[in-house]
Amino acid sequence: MGSTRLGRREKDVLKVLLKLSADRAEDRPLFNLKAGEILGAEIFDELGVPFITLSTDGKPYREALSRLVKRGFVELVSQKRRQVRKRTYKLTGKGREAAESLKAEEERVEGLKETLRLLRAEGHMTLTMDEICELLWQVSGYMFKGREEFERYWNRTKLGLVLRDKMGITYTRIGKRKVQTYDIEGWTQFRPKRSQLRAFT
Repeated sequence: MGSTRLGRREKDVLKVLLKLSADRAEDRPLFNLKAGEILGAEIFDELGVPFITLSTDGKPYREALSRLVKRGFVELVSQKRRQVRKRTYKLTGKGREAAESLKAEEERVEGLKETLRLLRAEGHMTLTMDEICELLWQVSGYMFKGREEFERYWNRTKLGLVLRDKMGITYTRIGKRKVQTYDIEGWTQFRPKRSQLRAFT
């Protein structure tokens, strides 16, 4: 079995296919070979995936889809209806599991962003990892089966990497005990929503 590591475009395509198949008995065809009709275009547009274009922008995404088929994340079903042949790309069990894992990962990162927004709104600019973890549990604990699963997922290494790589927040060590602290004062990418502020005041 090949590597399960996925590139950015492959992840984008999996997320699109998951959304296309949501609440439907059957997955929708992505495009009609004979008429050149693009189906599900609004989902691609919404997620910022230029798959549907025939320009060079869309080509890498179509190639990513082909790679997903070869690696067993997606299956291609060709059907002929009313003299028109349609190609339907469907997530395999492996592909659906990967797509749902990506979706859960995004939701958990959003929970971290919400935590940082709330901490900033409350005037906290320099925080220890324990302080971030505690509010993160309050904000996103419902995404986990319990505190043990939460702490397994948001271990110190993972939390530190996400803060650095996705938020641009790095740590410094202060005091004789060299306590690791994170400065979120300059983190202005996200603003707290009023409804979120009311929930924590």
